[in-house]
Amino acid sequence: TQLTNLNTIAEKTKVILVWFSQGLPPKTLSTKVTQIVVSEHNGVTEALVPQLIFGALGFSPVRNPIPYAPPSISTFPLGRLQFGPPALADLDTDVLSRIDTLIENGIRQQATPGCQVLVAKNGIVVYYQNFGYKTYDNRNPIQDTYLYDLASLTKVTATTQAVMFLAERGFLDLDVPIAHYLPEMWDSDKAFIPVREILAHQAGLYPYIPFWKEVLPKNDLSRALTHDTSKDALQIGKGTYIAPYLQDSLLSWSIHSKRLRKDNAEQPYGYRYSDIGFIILKSLVERLTNQSLDDFLEQNFYAPLGMSRTTYTPLCKFPEDEIVPTEGNGQFRIGELTGYVNDQNAALLGGVSGHAGLFSTAIDLAKLMQMELQLGTYGGTTYFFPETVLNFTRRQYVDNRRGLGWDKPSSMPHGPTSELASPETFGHTGFTGTAVWADPDHQLIFVFLSNRVYPDPGNFKLNELNIRTRIQGLLYEAIDYNN
Repeated sequence: TQLTNLNTIAEKTKVILVWFSQGLPPKTLSTKVTQIVVSEHNGVTEALVPQLIFGALGFSPVRNPIPYAPPSISTFPLGRLQFGPPALADLDTDVLSRIDTLIENGIRQQATPGCQVLVAKNGIVVYYQNFGYKTYDNRNPIQDTYLYDLASLTKVTATTQAVMFLAERGFLDLDVPIAHYLPEMWDSDKAFIPVREILAHQAGLYPYIPFWKEVLPKNDLSRALTHDTSKDALQIGKGTYIAPYLQDSLLSWSIHSKRLRKDNAEQPYGYRYSDIGFIILKSLVERLTNQSLDDFLEQNFYAPLGMSRTTYTPLCKFPEDEIVPTEGNGQFRIGELTGYVNDQNAALLGGVSGHAGLFSTAIDLAKLMQMELQLGTYGGTTYFFPETVLNFTRRQYVDNRRGLGWDKPSSMPHGPTSELASPETFGHTGFTGTAVWADPDHQLIFVFLSNRVYPDPGNFKLNELNIRTRIQGLLYEAIDYNN
């Protein structure tokens, strides 16, 4: 009966049958059913078969032992991440095990309640561990599926991806004044800034402006922050909503905010990291695509890449107990923030911004970074031409380590990466205690997600203990150069 049902299903859709047996599948099985015959049934074969089916591995079969079946075929890897032991990627397991000690020590010192850590080399995930709990009450151990607030990783895993897409297809010229695309900027002091300078943080913009305070000191609070649950109000925390007009207000405040002062008006601006430009870039992307930023990214990147747990406003898709909290109590929003973006300015934008707002998991981010390492391809799909990835991940200006959107290693002490990272390395860090880095020279990916801001964003022990950079340094120590 089961075979009859399987044959019926195969008439309507693609079916793969994995036959763990030294015996042969029944002759009555339809030829429309793809058969994978595995003569050994153990933990190794159970782990390898799914990777074969989904294209992480290729396969060259032995002679087909089934006389009544169609000929065997060879398959080829589609450039997806696979899973394997460190030795398969020439990494020393003993050195990698020291990551555990580093993190456990950090958790004991309350640098963060918990974290997800992933390491991939040569397209193989060799280390993927969860540590600690959601909070310091030690009730909910971190799981692979839990979503973290990425903070400024949003700049590279969301906004930069959209800008790369538009630039590659000729919809956006990085060297044209931004007001060409956003005409409302012609009456601002930012009208002639090229998008390239914004991406490289070379535009003379203030690092951060607490626009959210604009609604607090004035007698505007009752109108802006409300308990209104009407369909037009945007929820930004438990029991806290904002009036929709604040989204337009924040964009206007960003456009008309003052630029930094220069000692010499004739000299170009130097490097100064800023959120403001990426708030504006969100509007640019939406103007050119005629879509919301989150919908555009889901359609063109996250869904096709299989990043099923990457999203803005995660409470619209996932239950609260699958999301890691950030702050406990803040000046702006009262109560624990779980599923609501930690960044206050991003909250005023309804949780969707170019500088913050994205939530994800370590394995999802590894897929995106592997696509970048493979120069724009993943799973048999091309997302970018190689030259696009190379252009965006290389330095753009003298005395500025940044690429386009992407951060890079610094030649100065106490930079964002390990000193062992190659100059070609690219990635980013986030305020909530996150990091993604990819090193093309070593085909190495490092993802670290934590909620170090819980319950107090003023807790900087994660930085003081250099946990992220020390872990990254261990990855280079683990490389077996003899192989």
